[in-house]
Amino acid sequence: MTLTRFRSDLLTVQQIYDSFWKNDIEVSPGVLDKQKVMNELADYRLFLENASAVYMAVTGGKISKVNTHSHSVIQVHEDYVQSLIDEAVKEALEGCNCQD
Repeated sequence: MTLTRFRSDLLTVQQIYDSFWKNDIEVSPGVLDKQKVMNELADYRLFLENASAVYMAVTGGKISKVNTHSHSVIQVHEDYVQSLIDEAVKEALEGCNCQD
């Protein structure tokens, strides 16, 4: 039995298929509609390409793999934003004639 992480629950590949894909790509029980499968795969490819670009943008180029857990992407993004803020504050302070 193959298990995968999905929405923080451990589900089998069959459970994921049954709950997510089955109704969209089967024309009758166990019979796949090739055109529907191709449409879903094309959509999935577009998602993979776009998600990778978004991950790269929001993490400052540190994450590109779309299978990276969301909590990791969020943490790297937050760290990246904080580093941008820190750098902007540092530059602002160095550029002003502030008295200590």
